[in-house]
This record gives sequence, structure tokens and C-alpha cells, in this order.
Amino acid sequence: FWYLKAELHDVEVSERFSVILEAYITRCGVHQTRLQKQNAALGELMKAAYSLKEVPKSERKATLKRLLQEVKLPDEFELPLSGKFVGKSLIVEKCRYMDSAKLPLWLVFENADRTGAPVYALLKAGDDLKQDLLSLQMIRIMDKLWREAGMDLRMTPYGCISTGNKEGLLEVVLNADTTANITMEAGGARAAFNDRVIADWLKKYNENEKYDKAVENFIRSCAGYCVASYVLGLGDRHNDNIMMTKDGRFLHIDFGHFLGNVKKFLGMNRDKAPFVFTPEFLYVMGGNKSDGYNKFVDYCTRAYNVLRKHAHLFINLFAMMLSTGIPELKTADDIGYMRDAFTLDKTDKEAADFFISLITESLNTSMTRINNYIHIMAHQSRV
Repeated sequence: FWYLKAELHDVEVSERFSVILEAYITRCGVHQTRLQKQNAALGELMKAAYSLKEVPKSERKATLKRLLQEVKLPDEFELPLSGKFVGKSLIVEKCRYMDSAKLPLWLVFENADRTGAPVYALLKAGDDLKQDLLSLQMIRIMDKLWREAGMDLRMTPYGCISTGNKEGLLEVVLNADTTANITMEAGGARAAFNDRVIADWLKKYNENEKYDKAVENFIRSCAGYCVASYVLGLGDRHNDNIMMTKDGRFLHIDFGHFLGNVKKFLGMNRDKAPFVFTPEFLYVMGGNKSDGYNKFVDYCTRAYNVLRKHAHLFINLFAMMLSTGIPELKTADDIGYMRDAFTLDKTDKEAADFFISLITESLNTSMTRINNYIHIMAHQSRV
């Protein structure tokens, strides 16, 4: 339902999708009532999100509270993200807007199950999520392939769905924070150059044996996302687009740039490294001569070679998406980055050595930390 509805604005498919959608709705039985509730709830929430954009910054907090108090939701409804997210009324005092250009809303609902925890979701209005959705689907496939090869890399492919033209919902990763916030709490922008900042944050939430488990989670997930972000060519990898969970899982968020399309500032490429791997990550692992770092390198090279064996799958899936209007995937040339990233002309040994060289290059790219420092300074100036 939502995959069809999200594309009704596209004149090339709107008539065909409308017919399919109407046929589905008239024949889906009791599911029709559930969809009506979802649609009604989402309409109310989107109205509040767009209204907030018209308000001066100084008035946004109070205005959001008022807007959300006026929202009329069904007594009980499923979020389009998944049938497992069933909410009731908003917990207004826990809701907020995020400090980014599109002002996404952090929403918290009462759980329809009285014994269940509150339901969280991030609502985006005016932001195209198709690219995020495709990237997360690819990460989910990568995770499946790695598990089939005997590797659990602790990936976190959170939920994402496009519900309309530049509208959608994202699943909130709980018990987590961005590395930007972790750095700011550790001493502000200058802490971007502190090797201990991530390790100290993990120790705060994990004592004794729990810390060892958190480090293992970090090593595995960092390896998985380094490989995934390189193959997908993720750009704009500043420290507000990278998160840590309290149990040590590392993850990337916000996939607005991929396939080698990098973020630029004053005409300069801000994403200098092949992927984000900085000295504070190495410190958590125990240094470049530690067993932890050796495990990380082993996971990276094995994971990379697993994906290379399935390169045709990813290339074909991206080729199938050429006509869908994804901003950075419009021509066959856009897939050229991915073909090159798979280094299909190399043996497994040569590919492993190549990826090790990328790890070293990323670790030695000081611009990554400078970019993190600048991002925190810019964020502080807006607060």
C-alpha cells in the first residue's frame, strides 16, 4: 500500500499505480480499516510537521507542543513502518524536533499494549527517503549474506518507509547516540581529536565483562559498516551521521549521498577517506598491534570478499532502480562507482590486501577528524 501510495505524484506511474491501489484497497478485507487508521494518523502528523516549518526558531518548541496536542489520532493504529509498532496517543512532553534543515519530528506514542514500552518514530516531511530506503535494503541483504557465510557483524538496518512525495518514517535506534553528541559531552569540538572519547563512553555504560562484549560488538559492526559504506560509496559521513549504541554497536544513518557522490564545502570534497575509520575507533580495539584490530581487519577482508562474490546481485538491483527517481541513481554511469568498488579484476588475496590498504588510508586521513571538529563548531553556533 505505502510503496504504491508514495509514488502517486509521479505522472509516469500515477495512473497505473492508482488502479492497482484501488484494486488492493477494495479487496484487502479487514486490512482496509487498519490502512485507513494509518493514513488518518499520518495525515495529522504531517500537517503538524509542515506547520512547524513556517514558525520562527524562537517559537518552535512551544508551537510544536501546541500542534501535537491538537493532533487527533485513532484510538489505536499501526505505524506504516511495521505491524509490530502499534501506538495510541502521543506522549507530547517526550516529542521534539531535530536540529536539521528539514526539521524531522522525534515522536513518542503510548504503546497500545499496556505492558509495552513507548513506541518511537522519526517523521520526515519534505525529505525524499527513497535513497535511504534503498541503502538500508542493501545493508539488510549484505547482513544476510554475511550471516550465511558464518559472520554476525552486528548490523543495525533500522526500519524506513516512504509514505508520500518527500515524506516518510524512520525507526528510532534506541539506547544510542551520535558520535557528535558523544564527542560534545566529552569536551566539545576539541574532543574530536581525543583518542579515548568512544572508549570512555562505552565504559560508562559497560563495566567489567560487559565492556569486553561491547568492544566485540564494536569491532564486528565497525567492520561491517566500513565495508558496506565503501561498497555503497556513502558520502556526507560527518559525526552526526554515525551512531553508537550503549552495547557497542556502530552504525551509519542518513543516506542522502551514495555511489561516490560526496558532500562539498566551498567547492572542496569533505569526504576524503574511503570510509570513516579514525584513531578513536582504533583505540577501542586496543591499538594497531592488538588482537582486536587484527580481528577487525580479518572481518573486513572476509566481509568484502563475500560481497564481491555477489557483486552481480547488487549491480543488477541498482540497475533495476534507475527509473525510480532516486536523485543520485539516474543513469547507468552512476553504477560505475559500485562496479569499481568491487574490484572484480582482483583475486580474493589481492582484494583483501587492497581493502587493508583502504583501512590504513582511512586511519591516516586527518581530514575526517577535522571535518568532525568543524561540524560540531557549526552545530554549536546554531544552538
